[in-house]
Amino acid sequence: MLGKNDGCLDDAADHLAGTASREAGTPTPERLRARMIAHPGFPAAVRALGQGMLSLSAADRAIDGIFKDAGRYVVAACAATMPFGVTLAGLKALCAKFGLLSPGRAAAMLLYLRYLGYVSPWRDRSAGGRAIYRTSPTFLAAWRTHYRAVLDAAALIDPGAGRAAARLDDPAFFQRFCQLHLDALVEGIGQADPNMAYVRVFMNRYAGSQIAWALLVQHGDGPFPFAGPLAISKADLARRFGVSLMHVKRMFTAAAREGLIEQGGGQVFLTALAQDQVRCLYAAQFVALLTTCERTMAATVGLTAEGVDGGDFSWSA
Repeated sequence: MLGKNDGCLDDAADHLAGTASREAGTPTPERLRARMIAHPGFPAAVRALGQGMLSLSAADRAIDGIFKDAGRYVVAACAATMPFGVTLAGLKALCAKFGLLSPGRAAAMLLYLRYLGYVSPWRDRSAGGRAIYRTSPTFLAAWRTHYRAVLDAAALIDPGAGRAAARLDDPAFFQRFCQLHLDALVEGIGQADPNMAYVRVFMNRYAGSQIAWALLVQHGDGPFPFAGPLAISKADLARRFGVSLMHVKRMFTAAAREGLIEQGGGQVFLTALAQDQVRCLYAAQFVALLTTCERTMAATVGLTAEGVDGGDFSWSA
């Protein structure tokens, strides 16, 4: 049973029993998340996702920078959907749907993408004289690699994700996937609790997602998420993710204040509230991913040279 204040699922068992309402035969978002949480492949998939993101961060300094906070990730995801020119106005419009970035920060993030070499100015400008940027081959290759790692994790839940991953090198498929995944993420934002403590403390803080991944990938054969004791060193986390020790300590202090962890004697435990919110958050992410795979497969039949259909997806059956 989930905690009454977590803003996630009121009663996963009831939803799985089929008491959730339906619209035109389609399961509600709550029911889909409950099915995902109950799926036997879900724990391994979340751990594989976290490990994949940590490995990419360690191997690619630019991707590491993008993964540092949710705002940077959203800007990169938005830019990937704009093959005919990235503009500040376009980024602002897309980012506004997430409620994560002010107009000023969107501008700063566009400069950051330029710094990384992920976008560069085009000679052409819009009718209003606004700058237009093109996404670089380096960025597109890095974003494909990122999505491939994500879909490899999702394939532990449904093999259809693996079939989608195999088609990411096709430009038409990749572009449609980027667009539909962004749409699915926006849908998820509208259904989620905007005040979820786990998101505030970890996902929206600098390097918070990476620190959270480092906690969640522990004890791969145990229950998910593993409550603890978690084997961590705050000093090691600070060095690993390029932040100050004080920054890490403040993050853990905030997590304790929000009721997400208990700590003492050098040990850290995830509370029941944290475990419920972790399951809810990653269930929503995998629902969005597999929904995107299904929609992209359906939308791109015949667009590729192979014309290969992705087949049926069974995870929500």
